[in-house]
Amino acid sequence: MPFEITRLSIALRARDRFVSESLPGVTLRGAFGYALRRVACVERRSECAGCARVGSCEYAKIFETPGGGGGGDRVPHPFILEPPDLRGRAAEPGETIPLGLVLVGAGIDMLPTILRGVREMCTAGLGRDRARFALERVVDVGGADAWSWNDGDAPPRPATVPRATLDFSERGSARACALEFVTPVRLKTKGQVVRGAPDFGALARALARRIADLGNAFCGGEPPLDYRKLARSANGITIASSEMRWVAEERRSTRHDKPMSVGGVVGRVEYAGELGPFLPLLAAGEMLHVGKLTAFGHGRYRLEV
Repeated sequence: MPFEITRLSIALRARDRFVSESLPGVTLRGAFGYALRRVACVERRSECAGCARVGSCEYAKIFETPGGGGGGDRVPHPFILEPPDLRGRAAEPGETIPLGLVLVGAGIDMLPTILRGVREMCTAGLGRDRARFALERVVDVGGADAWSWNDGDAPPRPATVPRATLDFSERGSARACALEFVTPVRLKTKGQVVRGAPDFGALARALARRIADLGNAFCGGEPPLDYRKLARSANGITIASSEMRWVAEERRSTRHDKPMSVGGVVGRVEYAGELGPFLPLLAAGEMLHVGKLTAFGHGRYRLEV
Protein backbone atom coordinates (compact mmCIF):
# COMPACT_ATOMS: atom_id res chain seq x y z
CA MET A 1 0.00 0.00 0.00
CA PRO A 2 1.20 3.57 -0.64
CA PHE A 3 2.40 5.76 2.19
CA GLU A 4 -0.31 8.42 2.06
CA ILE A 5 -0.67 11.63 4.04
CA THR A 6 -3.06 14.56 4.11
CA ARG A 7 -2.02 18.03 5.26
CA LEU A 8 -4.80 20.36 6.40
CA SER A 9 -5.14 23.81 7.91
CA ILE A 10 -8.04 24.30 10.34
CA ALA A 11 -9.24 27.88 10.84
CA LEU A 12 -10.21 28.50 14.48
CA ARG A 13 -11.87 31.80 15.41
CA ALA A 14 -11.38 32.90 19.02
CA ARG A 15 -14.56 33.68 20.94
CA ASP A 16 -12.64 34.46 24.13
CA ARG A 17 -9.16 35.77 24.83
CA PHE A 18 -6.73 32.84 24.82
CA VAL A 19 -3.35 32.82 26.52
CA SER A 20 -1.41 29.56 26.45
CA GLU A 21 0.40 28.90 29.73
CA SER A 22 2.77 26.47 28.01
CA LEU A 23 3.76 25.56 24.48
CA PRO A 24 0.47 25.74 22.50
CA GLY A 25 0.89 22.17 21.27
CA VAL A 26 0.87 20.84 24.85
CA THR A 27 -2.42 22.63 25.58
CA LEU A 28 -4.03 21.62 22.27
CA ARG A 29 -3.02 17.96 22.35
CA GLY A 30 -4.39 17.45 25.86
CA ALA A 31 -7.65 19.25 25.16
CA PHE A 32 -8.09 17.39 21.86
CA GLY A 33 -7.59 14.01 23.55
CA TYR A 34 -10.26 14.68 26.17
CA ALA A 35 -12.66 16.03 23.53
CA LEU A 36 -12.09 13.09 21.21
CA ARG A 37 -12.82 10.62 24.01
CA ARG A 38 -16.11 12.41 24.74
CA VAL A 39 -17.34 12.22 21.15
CA ALA A 40 -15.95 8.82 20.09
CA CYS A 41 -15.81 6.50 23.15
CA VAL A 42 -19.17 4.71 23.31
CA GLU A 43 -18.28 2.97 26.60
CA ARG A 44 -17.52 6.26 28.39
CA ARG A 45 -14.44 4.70 29.98
CA SER A 46 -11.48 6.55 31.48
CA GLU A 47 -9.01 3.93 30.20
CA CYS A 48 -8.90 1.81 27.04
CA ALA A 49 -7.18 -1.12 28.76
CA GLY A 50 -9.55 -4.06 29.04
CA CYS A 51 -12.22 -2.55 26.81
CA ALA A 52 -13.79 -5.08 24.43
CA ARG A 53 -14.28 -2.38 21.78
CA VAL A 54 -10.67 -1.20 21.65
CA GLY A 55 -10.13 -2.83 18.22
CA SER A 56 -13.03 -0.96 16.60
CA CYS A 57 -13.15 2.30 18.59
CA GLU A 58 -11.92 5.28 16.59
CA TYR A 59 -10.81 7.06 19.76
CA ALA A 60 -8.48 4.16 20.55
CA LYS A 61 -7.23 3.96 16.97
CA ILE A 62 -6.48 7.68 16.88
CA PHE A 63 -5.25 8.40 20.39
CA GLU A 64 -4.47 5.18 22.30
CA THR A 65 -3.34 2.88 19.50
CA PRO A 66 -1.92 -0.37 20.94
CA GLY A 67 0.81 -2.21 19.09
CA GLY A 68 4.26 -1.66 20.55
CA GLY A 69 5.76 0.55 17.83
CA GLY A 70 8.26 3.30 18.43
CA GLY A 71 10.00 1.59 21.31
CA GLY A 72 7.04 1.96 23.67
CA ASP A 73 3.71 0.35 24.38
CA ARG A 74 1.94 2.19 21.56
CA VAL A 75 2.51 2.94 17.93
CA PRO A 76 2.76 6.60 16.90
CA HIS A 77 -0.45 8.55 16.55
CA PRO A 78 -1.80 8.77 12.98
CA PHE A 79 -2.08 12.54 13.43
CA ILE A 80 0.28 15.46 14.00
CA LEU A 81 -0.95 18.77 15.39
CA GLU A 82 0.89 21.85 14.15
CA PRO A 83 -0.13 24.58 16.60
CA PRO A 84 -0.24 28.26 15.74
CA ASP A 85 2.88 30.27 16.49
CA LEU A 86 1.52 32.80 18.97
CA ARG A 87 5.06 33.71 20.19
CA GLY A 88 3.91 34.39 23.73
CA ARG A 89 1.04 36.69 22.79
CA ALA A 90 -2.68 36.19 23.30
CA ALA A 91 -5.22 35.28 20.65
CA GLU A 92 -7.85 38.00 20.89
CA PRO A 93 -11.63 37.53 20.44
CA GLY A 94 -12.54 37.54 16.76
CA GLU A 95 -9.03 36.58 15.65
CA THR A 96 -8.70 33.56 13.39
CA ILE A 97 -5.70 31.32 13.97
CA PRO A 98 -4.60 28.31 11.89
CA LEU A 99 -4.18 24.85 13.40
CA GLY A 100 -2.22 22.52 11.15
CA LEU A 101 -3.19 18.86 11.02
CA VAL A 102 -1.29 16.04 9.30
CA LEU A 103 -3.01 12.65 8.93
CA VAL A 104 -1.24 9.44 7.93
CA GLY A 105 -2.67 6.47 6.03
CA ALA A 106 -5.69 4.95 7.79
CA GLY A 107 -5.88 8.09 9.93
CA ILE A 108 -7.23 9.96 6.89
CA ASP A 109 -10.33 7.76 6.92
CA MET A 110 -11.08 8.93 10.46
CA LEU A 111 -11.15 12.65 9.56
CA PRO A 112 -14.92 13.02 10.29
CA THR A 113 -14.39 11.77 13.86
CA ILE A 114 -11.29 13.93 14.27
CA LEU A 115 -13.23 17.03 13.21
CA ARG A 116 -15.97 16.18 15.72
CA GLY A 117 -13.24 16.07 18.34
CA VAL A 118 -11.82 19.44 17.24
CA ARG A 119 -15.30 20.99 17.37
CA GLU A 120 -15.87 19.60 20.87
CA MET A 121 -12.45 20.91 21.93
CA CYS A 122 -13.37 24.39 20.69
CA THR A 123 -16.72 24.32 22.52
CA ALA A 124 -15.22 23.09 25.80
CA GLY A 125 -12.45 25.69 25.65
CA LEU A 126 -8.68 25.75 25.94
CA GLY A 127 -6.34 26.53 28.79
CA ARG A 128 -7.00 27.45 32.39
CA ASP A 129 -9.64 30.02 31.42
CA ARG A 130 -11.40 27.63 29.01
CA ALA A 131 -11.18 30.05 26.10
CA ARG A 132 -13.72 29.03 23.47
CA PHE A 133 -13.20 28.90 19.73
CA ALA A 134 -15.30 28.29 16.64
CA LEU A 135 -14.22 25.78 14.02
CA GLU A 136 -14.75 27.66 10.77
CA ARG A 137 -13.05 25.97 7.84
CA VAL A 138 -10.67 23.20 6.87
CA VAL A 139 -8.43 23.62 3.81
CA ASP A 140 -6.02 21.21 2.11
CA VAL A 141 -2.50 22.67 2.04
CA GLY A 142 -0.55 19.67 0.83
CA GLY A 143 -1.51 19.41 -2.82
CA ALA A 144 -2.83 21.15 -5.89
CA ASP A 145 -6.49 20.27 -5.29
CA ALA A 146 -8.61 23.15 -3.99
CA TRP A 147 -10.33 21.04 -1.32
CA SER A 148 -12.05 22.71 1.62
CA TRP A 149 -14.75 21.98 4.17
CA ASN A 150 -16.82 24.45 6.18
CA ASP A 151 -18.27 23.69 9.58
CA GLY A 152 -21.98 23.15 9.12
CA ASP A 153 -21.53 21.21 5.89
CA ALA A 154 -22.14 17.47 5.79
CA PRO A 155 -19.21 15.52 7.28
CA PRO A 156 -16.46 15.11 4.67
CA ARG A 157 -16.32 11.71 3.03
CA PRO A 158 -12.85 10.16 3.42
CA ALA A 159 -12.79 9.19 -0.25
CA THR A 160 -13.00 12.87 -1.24
CA VAL A 161 -10.13 14.09 0.99
CA PRO A 162 -6.96 14.77 -1.06
CA ARG A 163 -4.04 12.44 -0.34
CA ALA A 164 -0.37 12.77 -1.21
CA THR A 165 1.82 9.70 -1.65
CA LEU A 166 5.31 10.00 -0.23
CA ASP A 167 8.12 8.81 -2.51
CA PHE A 168 11.03 7.18 -0.70
CA SER A 169 13.08 6.30 -3.78
CA GLU A 170 16.56 7.79 -3.88
CA ARG A 171 16.78 10.86 -6.06
CA GLY A 172 19.46 13.46 -6.70
CA SER A 173 22.57 14.22 -4.74
CA ALA A 174 23.62 16.82 -2.22
CA ARG A 175 26.78 17.58 -0.29
CA ALA A 176 25.16 19.90 2.24
CA CYS A 177 21.79 20.67 3.78
CA ALA A 178 20.34 22.69 6.64
CA LEU A 179 17.48 21.96 9.02
CA GLU A 180 15.68 24.78 10.78
CA PHE A 181 13.79 23.36 13.77
CA VAL A 182 10.81 25.62 14.37
CA THR A 183 9.37 23.56 17.23
CA PRO A 184 11.38 21.70 19.89
CA VAL A 185 12.96 18.46 18.70
CA ARG A 186 13.38 15.85 21.41
CA LEU A 187 15.80 13.07 20.53
CA LYS A 188 17.62 10.57 22.71
CA THR A 189 21.02 8.93 22.25
CA LYS A 190 22.23 6.28 24.69
CA GLY A 191 19.24 7.04 26.89
CA GLN A 192 20.02 10.74 27.20
CA VAL A 193 18.00 13.61 25.76
CA VAL A 194 20.00 15.57 23.18
CA ARG A 195 20.39 19.20 24.31
CA GLY A 196 22.40 20.50 21.36
CA ALA A 197 22.66 19.96 17.63
CA PRO A 198 21.55 16.38 16.83
CA ASP A 199 24.20 14.02 15.48
CA PHE A 200 23.12 13.13 11.95
CA GLY A 201 23.19 9.41 12.67
CA ALA A 202 20.77 9.85 15.59
CA LEU A 203 18.53 12.05 13.47
CA ALA A 204 18.50 9.62 10.53
CA ARG A 205 17.74 6.64 12.81
CA ALA A 206 14.86 8.52 14.44
CA LEU A 207 13.42 9.44 11.05
CA ALA A 208 13.73 5.90 9.67
CA ARG A 209 12.20 4.38 12.81
CA ARG A 210 9.28 6.82 12.79
CA ILE A 211 8.55 6.26 9.11
CA ALA A 212 8.73 2.47 9.52
CA ASP A 213 6.39 2.54 12.55
CA LEU A 214 3.86 4.78 10.83
CA GLY A 215 3.97 2.66 7.68
CA ASN A 216 3.44 -0.60 9.55
CA ALA A 217 0.64 0.81 11.68
CA PHE A 218 -1.34 2.85 9.18
CA CYS A 219 -0.13 2.27 5.60
CA GLY A 220 -0.09 -1.51 5.31
CA GLY A 221 3.69 -1.83 5.70
CA GLU A 222 6.89 0.15 5.89
CA PRO A 223 8.46 1.70 2.78
CA PRO A 224 11.31 -0.18 1.06
CA LEU A 225 14.29 1.53 2.67
CA ASP A 226 17.77 0.01 2.91
CA TYR A 227 18.24 0.65 6.61
CA ARG A 228 21.68 -0.93 6.87
CA LYS A 229 23.01 1.14 3.97
CA LEU A 230 21.56 4.29 5.48
CA ALA A 231 23.09 3.50 8.87
CA ARG A 232 26.53 3.04 7.30
CA SER A 233 26.25 6.17 5.18
CA ALA A 234 25.14 8.30 8.15
CA ASN A 235 28.58 7.84 9.74
CA GLY A 236 30.09 10.06 7.06
CA ILE A 237 27.77 13.02 7.67
CA THR A 238 29.15 15.75 9.93
CA ILE A 239 27.79 18.89 11.56
CA ALA A 240 29.16 21.89 9.63
CA SER A 241 27.62 24.53 11.89
CA SER A 242 24.80 24.92 14.38
CA GLU A 243 22.91 27.48 16.39
CA MET A 244 20.64 25.49 18.66
CA ARG A 245 19.15 26.31 22.05
CA TRP A 246 17.24 24.32 24.62
CA VAL A 247 13.58 25.18 25.32
CA ALA A 248 12.56 23.99 28.79
CA GLU A 249 8.92 23.03 29.25
CA GLU A 250 6.91 20.69 31.45
CA ARG A 251 3.42 19.26 31.40
CA ARG A 252 1.40 17.47 34.04
CA SER A 253 0.90 13.82 33.13
CA THR A 254 -2.63 12.72 33.97
CA ARG A 255 -1.70 9.08 33.49
CA HIS A 256 1.25 9.18 35.88
CA ASP A 257 0.13 12.18 38.00
CA LYS A 258 3.51 13.89 37.89
CA PRO A 259 5.27 16.62 35.91
CA MET A 260 7.05 15.46 32.78
CA SER A 261 9.64 17.31 30.71
CA VAL A 262 8.53 18.11 27.17
CA GLY A 263 11.48 20.36 26.36
CA GLY A 264 13.65 20.13 23.28
CA VAL A 265 16.05 22.08 21.08
CA VAL A 266 15.19 24.63 18.41
CA GLY A 267 17.36 26.45 15.90
CA ARG A 268 19.42 25.74 12.81
CA VAL A 269 21.93 22.99 12.06
CA GLU A 270 23.90 22.45 8.85
CA TYR A 271 25.16 19.02 7.79
CA ALA A 272 27.88 18.14 5.28
CA GLY A 273 28.61 14.88 3.47
CA GLU A 274 26.97 12.60 0.91
CA LEU A 275 23.36 13.42 1.74
CA GLY A 276 21.72 12.15 -1.46
CA PRO A 277 20.50 8.82 0.02
CA PHE A 278 18.86 10.71 2.90
CA LEU A 279 16.91 13.28 0.89
CA PRO A 280 13.69 11.19 0.79
CA LEU A 281 13.84 10.69 4.57
CA LEU A 282 14.54 14.35 5.24
CA ALA A 283 11.77 15.50 2.88
CA ALA A 284 9.28 13.14 4.54
CA GLY A 285 10.37 14.37 7.96
CA GLU A 286 9.39 17.94 7.04
CA MET A 287 5.77 16.70 6.99
CA LEU A 288 5.92 13.90 9.57
CA HIS A 289 8.21 15.63 12.13
CA VAL A 290 10.87 13.72 14.06
CA GLY A 291 11.65 12.69 17.62
CA LYS A 292 9.38 12.40 20.63
CA LEU A 293 6.06 14.19 21.20
CA THR A 294 5.31 14.78 17.51
CA ALA A 295 1.57 14.72 18.27
CA PHE A 296 2.19 17.95 20.25
CA GLY A 297 3.76 19.48 17.14
CA HIS A 298 7.34 18.85 18.35
CA GLY A 299 10.11 18.05 15.91
CA ARG A 300 8.91 20.23 13.04
CA TYR A 301 11.63 21.54 10.73
CA ARG A 302 12.24 23.20 7.39
CA LEU A 303 14.72 21.56 5.03
CA GLU A 304 17.13 23.55 2.87
CA VAL A 305 19.22 21.73 0.24
